Amino acid sequence: MSATGSIGRWLTQDLSIENLVFSAGSGFLFGAVAGYAIKKVVKIAAIVIGLFVVGLSYLSYRGCINVKWIEMEDATKATLTSRTCAN
Repeated sequence: MSATGSIGRWLTQDLSIENLVFSAGSGFLFGAVAGYAIKKVVKIAAIVIGLFVVGLSYLSYRGCINVKWIEMEDATKATLTSRTCAN
């Protein structure tokens, strides 16, 4: 008996079509759910950050706080540049 014949027989015994479909289907399902969850979390984070900046703008306009916009812009640029260049 050849080695490839026994490997082929072993693969067909252990990897039936039902097991293969379930394995591939569950991987796709978990990946889709994870992608959807990550998309929602990023969207909520963007909304929270946007509301924070709007709140700062409003309080600065009303004179309640003094925001150093140039320093905030520089810090934001430095953070975004380091994040994009690191990848």
